[in-house]
Amino acid sequence: PPRSTLFPYTTLFRSKTLFSDEKAMYVGHAVDNDISFLYTDLKRNGLEEFSVHAIDTQRMYRKLIDKTSKKSISLENALIALYGEKELQKYTPHKSLDDAKMTLAVFRAILEKSEMTIAEILTMFPRCLRSTEQIENYRFLSD
Repeated sequence: PPRSTLFPYTTLFRSKTLFSDEKAMYVGHAVDNDISFLYTDLKRNGLEEFSVHAIDTQRMYRKLIDKTSKKSISLENALIALYGEKELQKYTPHKSLDDAKMTLAVFRAILEKSEMTIAEILTMFPRCLRSTEQIENYRFLSD
């Protein structure tokens, strides 16, 4: 088969393998977007859907750090708020590896500042744990 046909199946296999590890913890910022894009791509390519669970640092930030805000915070602004402007200069936003590193930094800072364990946070704020099942009702997933 042509390379373009193989790509979605290779991506699906890797993603499905990664997300099926029950011992792994997946963390992201605004993960509903990531999960939605993944599912949209799977549907577009006629590929099998699978369950994804991830901790959302954007929701954690709003629940534990900036409790009064009604708005969602960007990854860059969360990093700046937690570490200062100088920290952002170490990264190139929207570059995948740098976004992953920034997300990890934000996640660690939230845990440190909240003085709570992940289990305590998820018990107190269960909507910080996101899953495909929770976002299936999104317009673009049901098309």
